[in-house]
Amino acid sequence: MGPLARSELQLHALRDFVMDRSLTAGYDWAETPAIAVRGDVNGYVRLNLRDRERDGMLGSEDAQEYQELLRQCFFGLRSFESGDPIVKDVHLAQQRFPGDRKLLLPDVIVTWTDEPPPREVHSPLFGTIRGLDDTGPRGHHRSEGFMITLDPDAARGTEAPPMQVGEIAPMILRQLLSAQQGA
Repeated sequence: MGPLARSELQLHALRDFVMDRSLTAGYDWAETPAIAVRGDVNGYVRLNLRDRERDGMLGSEDAQEYQELLRQCFFGLRSFESGDPIVKDVHLAQQRFPGDRKLLLPDVIVTWTDEPPPREVHSPLFGTIRGLDDTGPRGHHRSEGFMITLDPDAARGTEAPPMQVGEIAPMILRQLLSAQQGA
């Protein structure tokens, strides 16, 4: 590995460390059953599981009860302005997306309705909750992200070399042109 590739890996590792610290530092893990994981489109929750996290607090039975509480809380959220629900569905990721890598997913995935993001929501359990604009960066992607493509000629589970997001559209165009020429 050349010096440039090594410095790029170090830069990614440093960025990931800083981002992780900004999201997880300052919690009393003995009192924190779960944390929100930043995302762009859906809501993500990672449980603080005893057998998975270093300072985990929830056992398996507690985790099931907590997931049910999360479902009730999320489904109870209504836009303060319109009264309409803001949550479309709450998925338990390991049940919804089984597979070898399911443990890498967040534990709970919240999908939102088409309701515009409200500044205030009402919860039957917590009352009115006012939100603030998030001034943090958008697009919290890790360099080790993944993409699923359907290529009938590729072997199942193959890995492609890393690529930048700007390379995805040209790759798709090449695939479409190749398929068109082969037809």
